[in-house]
Amino acid sequence: MLSTARKCLDYPWRFILAAVRKKKKSLAALSRENGFCAGTLSNALTKPWPRGEAIIASVIGLSPEEIWPSRYQSKTFRMRKRKCAGKDMSAAEEKINHQ
Repeated sequence: MLSTARKCLDYPWRFILAAVRKKKKSLAALSRENGFCAGTLSNALTKPWPRGEAIIASVIGLSPEEIWPSRYQSKTFRMRKRKCAGKDMSAAEEKINHQ
């Protein structure tokens, strides 16, 4: 239920397509201009993909955070805990210890 409420904050995909078309572009053309297959950028409308989101946002003239706030709201730095030699260690600590 919470994820549905968060998704309501995002711009509707139809609005995004309309904004791209106002700039005399299409997602297929943008995909090809950026070295992707024609349908690749359409994935950013439904799935998190920072690179694609940035391309679309730059054409529209907004930031990706404005278009897809639900994808960027909870992006706080979290370290994963790992078991290593019987101790709990975060991934960062483990990396430091192995250098």
